[in-house]
Amino acid sequence: MWVPFNALLVYVALLYPNGRPPSKRWQLVAWLVGIAAVVAVTVEALLPIPVCNVCSIENPLGTERLESVGNLIDPLIEAFWYGVLGLVAVTSLYVRYRHASDVERQQIKWLAYAASGIVVGTTLAYGVHGATGVRWTWQVGIALLAIGLVGTPMAVGIAITRHHLYDIDLIIDRTLVYGLLTAVMAGIYEITLVTMQHVLLALTHVEDSGLAYFATAMVMAAIFEPLKRRIDAFVERYLLDREAQAGP
Repeated sequence: MWVPFNALLVYVALLYPNGRPPSKRWQLVAWLVGIAAVVAVTVEALLPIPVCNVCSIENPLGTERLESVGNLIDPLIEAFWYGVLGLVAVTSLYVRYRHASDVERQQIKWLAYAASGIVVGTTLAYGVHGATGVRWTWQVGIALLAIGLVGTPMAVGIAITRHHLYDIDLIIDRTLVYGLLTAVMAGIYEITLVTMQHVLLALTHVEDSGLAYFATAMVMAAIFEPLKRRIDAFVERYLLDREAQAGP
């Protein structure tokens, strides 16, 4: 499971911040990362080794024929993912940074600060510790890795909101519109349904009438579009006023 997780981290570096690789040549790298992930998952699933670094539970899918090479192949796979592909991810960000605009450079900086913790942490915990066995390299490496993993989505979130990445204004606008619309429609639905039930109860003396639900549905269908247009206009005016107050 750690293989596809790390593959996704590599794709974050390859596709951030505009959803495309730095150049057409890097599209081949993206395909190779996907192929490497499939191969690594397949091999790791068949190795007769413990399923984690802190427990002695053996892999139930492990193949006995690979027992003699399992302890050799597993470190090589980890070194490849944490070393080679980590270097690929960092290089892609560096290449993109060199040709990026000022805003994109700020976005990349946020990600690079957090990602550096992942790169240094994995190098210490799985590279240096695996080769030397020095205890503090594992502890420091895991701490840096944890900080980097938590900091990466936070850095991306800051880049999104501060530098208007991924049309964040449009996302905020749609979220506010449909959030308010849902809340208002839910309130109107409850009020209308209760009112219809009381009116029909007084007229027909029937407590549970499908006619109340039908009438409520008709009311909701009639007011949906006009209400949506009014809320949309209100949210747009609100956002424009906030932008004007914030200034350039």
